[in-house]
Amino acid sequence: MYAAYDRLPTDLKRRLDGAMVMQGQQYGVGRRIDVTLPLESTHHCRQPIFITNPGSARKALYVASQNSMWIEGMPRDESETLLQRLFEIAEDPAIIYEHVWRVGDLIMWDNLACLHARTDWPSEQRRTLRRCTVEGEPLY
Repeated sequence: MYAAYDRLPTDLKRRLDGAMVMQGQQYGVGRRIDVTLPLESTHHCRQPIFITNPGSARKALYVASQNSMWIEGMPRDESETLLQRLFEIAEDPAIIYEHVWRVGDLIMWDNLACLHARTDWPSEQRRTLRRCTVEGEPLY
């Protein structure tokens, strides 16, 4: 998401600096979250569109087509147009790493630096996940 931020036009960075996005959870529906869901029935939180990693001071874009609902303080149609533009930048194949799994692989990532997803795997194969959360400073 650092690369996505770096690819944003300067005027868009300026326009969205300090803006907040409503993030929601809706698993199992496909790519785009249903933005008409009532917030009362959706696990949600507001987060900055741009975050700064407290360790490296690098800025990153912090939106995802599966979770980002709308940009606060903006008409919904304008917000959706801007979000679609941000999703295109964030999901550009030129900045995507796709891991080809081999037995014994261990993958770690920084949630401040990347979007992550999985593809399906054969049902007869076992998949083990472990999560390690490191405490840090608030994003905002």
